[in-house]
Amino acid sequence: MDNKLIKTLSQSVPQRALILLTSHRSGSTWLSDAIRCHPAVEYDHTAVLYEILGIDGRRYPGDLSNQTDGVYEIEVQPGKWDKIPQFNLWEDLTPQLQGLEFEQYAIEKCHPSFFEFDPNLFLQGIQCLQALEIEAKLVYLVRDPKSLMTSFMNYQQRKPSWYKSIVGEALPQFIQQTYDCIAEVACQQPGVVLDYSNSRTDLAYTLVEIYLALWPNLTRLQEELILQVSELAGKYTNRQKRLAATHSPFLGEVEGSVQGGSQDDKDFFEEHQIGVEKCYWDFS
Repeated sequence: MDNKLIKTLSQSVPQRALILLTSHRSGSTWLSDAIRCHPAVEYDHTAVLYEILGIDGRRYPGDLSNQTDGVYEIEVQPGKWDKIPQFNLWEDLTPQLQGLEFEQYAIEKCHPSFFEFDPNLFLQGIQCLQALEIEAKLVYLVRDPKSLMTSFMNYQQRKPSWYKSIVGEALPQFIQQTYDCIAEVACQQPGVVLDYSNSRTDLAYTLVEIYLALWPNLTRLQEELILQVSELAGKYTNRQKRLAATHSPFLGEVEGSVQGGSQDDKDFFEEHQIGVEKCYWDFS
């Protein structure tokens, strides 16, 4: 990246970035929303971090530079679009915790396919962030490969045009490339590694782990606020309860029935057993 572009970008980028690197169908949109329940974490309204990182993909929630907060819509289910929900936790927080200051972070999430599964390309982007004096924290979200592939195939049934070429043996190959890349980046750029299943079963604990990585030196009151926000995030982002909590249907509805079932999944995994086994990594 040339010096002129670096100077131009430095006038518009946030000082700190939280980057979530993960696979497709890992619950990353839901987790991103849970993370940004904290008042000091929000989506950047431009796609400038994508530009610096040298990645090209469908960014959620897109480029908000010409939009108003809460106006931009994203696809929350196949063919169903809705507004980005805004989270206002202040009324639910203990009064003495309201208004506590934290360093602000802009959150982005991306997938290895967005930079052609090239870990060096992504790491060069991290170096560009450092050249701009942007503090980057990395979170890696991984999901059990079999669970991931099942979700991937189910989504294809709801939206056949989605990654329609990734079928059969191409699916475990795609997931293997994804996890190879995440593992290499995580090795070179340490961060918080999260298991999707743990996030689903104990969201509050997961959020505390992330927040403590963002702000390692906290006062007692700041720690109390993090605990309260982490617990409240479940109320605001739970798929069943969210509609009542935020008055927004975003991710608040059942995704609908899917054709096929466990026997189809079993047959697929037996047919592609070797390819599936190659997808397993030790991310501990």
